[in-house]
Amino acid sequence: MITTHILQIFNIPFNLNGFDKEIEAIASEMAKADIVHLTLNSLRYLSNDNMPIAFSLISKLVFTAECSKNFANQFVQGGGLATIAKYKLMQTDNSAELIVDALSLIS
Repeated sequence: MITTHILQIFNIPFNLNGFDKEIEAIASEMAKADIVHLTLNSLRYLSNDNMPIAFSLISKLVFTAECSKNFANQFVQGGGLATIAKYKLMQTDNSAELIVDALSLIS
């Protein structure tokens, strides 16, 4: 449960408009902390219902942050592709948002 709340907090800046400068500073610090790798490792503590929270964060970091190449490398090196397969994130019974984030990350 605590893992879910932490990931929700990490997602907050990326859901706000007008804070681009602050978001880049936050993303830079997250890159230094190896946040994508840590997020992938935290998945074992999440229920299936909360997987979209983690993958939403990873997707936002990989596709919108200035450090996106760093985040993409963390995703690949951290076993992100295997993680998508392991947790069967492409199954149709998952939420549409989770499937879209997973598809985006593997494409």
